[in-house]
Amino acid sequence: MRGLLTTLLNRSPRLLNWYPPFIGAGIRVKSIAPDYRRCEVVMPLRWWNRNYVGTQFGGSLYMMADPFFMLMMMHQLGSGYIVWDKAATIRFRNPGRGAVHCVFTLTDEDISEARQGADTLGKHDYTLTASIVDDAGTCIAEVEKVLYIRKRKEGESYHTKSVSSPPREASQGSHRSAKHLKGGTDSP
Repeated sequence: MRGLLTTLLNRSPRLLNWYPPFIGAGIRVKSIAPDYRRCEVVMPLRWWNRNYVGTQFGGSLYMMADPFFMLMMMHQLGSGYIVWDKAATIRFRNPGRGAVHCVFTLTDEDISEARQGADTLGKHDYTLTASIVDDAGTCIAEVEKVLYIRKRKEGESYHTKSVSSPPREASQGSHRSAKHLKGGTDSP
């Protein structure tokens, strides 16, 4: 089953504005290019996303940058590749005292390097960066996202389980051994 974010994006990128975490943080998707190479997001400072000292919450700043590079790269590489967010870093540079904006872009070079890395290495970590700025152009935060990219295996989907749970007997045996080490009996 697909998640709400995927469903909204596939129906219309503008529907992302109805994604509950974005509503809660006050994040608005201002535009997404039809070719998914550019996306602009805005977050005004509101009473519900203002922290104790009156500036943008750090978590809200990160959330406005969270899914976009992954979603954009997925659309660029197509269904033959798996793309996951692997890591992220946010560096706060200045307090966000008003509306903040972030523009995400993918260049031909980004797409080519990501695809080539996955094709030649089997799997590839690709790093992209974006800046969150205020209306005056002051950098509020810098976000670095690391995408894990690899070729999709035949029959594989994002929703395929790869790890099964251990058999029930194995976990019960571990429990008995733990009781035994504590001086308890080994009987059921």
